Amino acid sequence: AADGSLFWRVFQHVGSCSQLSDYLGDDVLCLARHPTASDSPPPHPTMLLRRHAQSGFSSLSSEEDEYFGGVDPFAELEARLASDAPPPPPPASDEQVLATTHAWVKAVIVDMKVCPFSHSVDKAGLPQGGVTYPITRASSVEQLYQAFWEQVGELDRVDEREVATVLLLAPEFTSGSAEGFDAFADSLNEALTSLKLEEKLQLVFFHPGFAFRDGKERMGGEGAAANFARRSPVPMINLLRTPQVRAAQKGIPTGSVYDTNEKNLASVGSEQLQEMLHRCEWSALEGRTYLPHQTRAAIESAANR
Repeated sequence: AADGSLFWRVFQHVGSCSQLSDYLGDDVLCLARHPTASDSPPPHPTMLLRRHAQSGFSSLSSEEDEYFGGVDPFAELEARLASDAPPPPPPASDEQVLATTHAWVKAVIVDMKVCPFSHSVDKAGLPQGGVTYPITRASSVEQLYQAFWEQVGELDRVDEREVATVLLLAPEFTSGSAEGFDAFADSLNEALTSLKLEEKLQLVFFHPGFAFRDGKERMGGEGAAANFARRSPVPMINLLRTPQVRAAQKGIPTGSVYDTNEKNLASVGSEQLQEMLHRCEWSALEGRTYLPHQTRAAIESAANR
């Protein structure tokens, strides 16, 4: 933008990212200059990444580093613990991740109609378009930010009938920490607001440990099954086109979708759903019948009787 407003909003997003990042903010400092600056303006909008000068053991504060003489006092203990720990299981291959995700999407998202506008594993949206499942092996916040913005650009470049929605799969990112994933999700939603992208893009997040924040009892009891509308085999970011979301909401109100999903999931039960998720096996759902989603017209007609 000529006045630099977009540039500074991007820079603000970078600052927000640094609060979660492993390197940005701690090891790497981001500085920004714009041609509209009053003193010594650069010829072009510029962001400079500068590595902090470091010495000694980097994870300690400067006072601690000086006290310990630049030697990590916990290195020997950490090495011993690491040698006693069993080796981690090998990560699932991309083919395994994709096959498991497809099975979950078909059983829960499509057949149970958790998303009433998902027509099949590969088709969704209004108008109907394709669904893509890119996989990123990102394990750091920086890596997943990069993968996410690449998909934002890709979705913007293609027609909605070619790609209606994207499910970005991140099997190696905070799979054991729903809270950490929530914090990352918040930073992306804040970016859509600050960069004024909400008119184009909306996000839905899925995680193996997802829990709704609506104030109801979701961790146990009768309401727990509702969480499985958003509990997926691996962490996922669903990129949705805002015009399609609004078209869908005109047909079926969002609140009605939530209520129907909660009843259908409760009919299966949270324990059974958790067991299926743990085993990545949803064949027990085959042949079940579920409550249909009510259209806005049907809801208004019933209210006027």
